[in-house]
Amino acid sequence: TQTITIKDSGTYSVKVFNKCDTVTKTARIKYLDAPLVNLGVTFFVCYDNPKVLDAGNAGSKYKWSTGDSSQTILVNKSGIFSVTVTNSAGCSTTSSISLKDSCPPTIFLPNVFRPDGDGINDYFKAFYTGMSELKMTIYTRWGEKLYETNAPDIGWNGEYRGEVVENGVYMFMLFYVASNRQRGLIKGTFHLER
Repeated sequence: TQTITIKDSGTYSVKVFNKCDTVTKTARIKYLDAPLVNLGVTFFVCYDNPKVLDAGNAGSKYKWSTGDSSQTILVNKSGIFSVTVTNSAGCSTTSSISLKDSCPPTIFLPNVFRPDGDGINDYFKAFYTGMSELKMTIYTRWGEKLYETNAPDIGWNGEYRGEVVENGVYMFMLFYVASNRQRGLIKGTFHLER
């Protein structure tokens, strides 16, 4: 036949002849495997417990989705990360991994705030990590609702119906759902001072 399919490395010869001449050619075929890369499937990560991702295959070229070009990267946030590894023969393999957030939720609420327009501590708001939902409600000491939000990054400016409220003690309730699906309710008081 004029063609053959080669599946294994080795030395192959072909002999071509006609009535005048015979020519023999030999070729050595070496198959190089693509690099084996397996970052895994899913892993949990937190900012204080980073994960080292290692693409293996020392001496190869690396292209991470983060823009890095080293064999290993250190990751401390959730997301999908991928790497393409190219060996010296030019063969490439890509692998990816999903890192999920496993940080414990943290919430801090101040006990005093001063909405005086100086740009420092002008809003009563939660400072948090590891949350997927927050709902904050603020009440007077007598239980009158003054403020409610599902967007606590904005915070309360110390006004009710466009009017400045008095200095004093106010109550809050903060319902949360953490990234790890933990639910909770925090109640407390704080001082508003001008």
